[in-house]
Amino acid sequence: MTNVRAFSARRIAAASLIAASLVGVSACSTINEQATTKSYDASDGVSASVKSGSADVSLRNLMIVANDKDKPGRILGTVVNNGTDKASVTFTVAGSPAVGTVAAAAAPNNSVQLSSNAAKVMVEKTPARPGELAEVTITANGQETTVRVPVLDGTLPQYRAYIPGGASPVPTETKATAPAAGH
Repeated sequence: MTNVRAFSARRIAAASLIAASLVGVSACSTINEQATTKSYDASDGVSASVKSGSADVSLRNLMIVANDKDKPGRILGTVVNNGTDKASVTFTVAGSPAVGTVAAAAAPNNSVQLSSNAAKVMVEKTPARPGELAEVTITANGQETTVRVPVLDGTLPQYRAYIPGGASPVPTETKATAPAAGH
């Protein structure tokens, strides 16, 4: 009988120790916010949305690609019409309308890639240098929102083909040379 009580006591002690260690291990989530619960833009562009009545337009990975400030640029990203009605989408960059249409996004439950030739949206003069942010106002069915969009150049090869007039040459890295003897 004594062995049974000692065995039960050990079993209870072991279970208590395991329970205490599990609380200690899992308690960090009670004081630290989980990173996976935060929404963020996982690419180079930003997201935005315009909602009003049956208009529900989302913009994903929105950016401007250009060689430099005051040079022609192009808006890239994806326009998604999540609404039940057609949506007319326009872009205004630094107070000037961007040239181009997003007709394919007009249909409900449809999306369009602004990288396609059918949906080119051009900027006459890019208002910021690559690496800076430019204000872009998106209007969908009369409702608008303004978002700060990154301006990128041809440093990243995946954007070079979309820069109006072609990307400026990217400087190549040069190897440092050892100083001459005696210098």
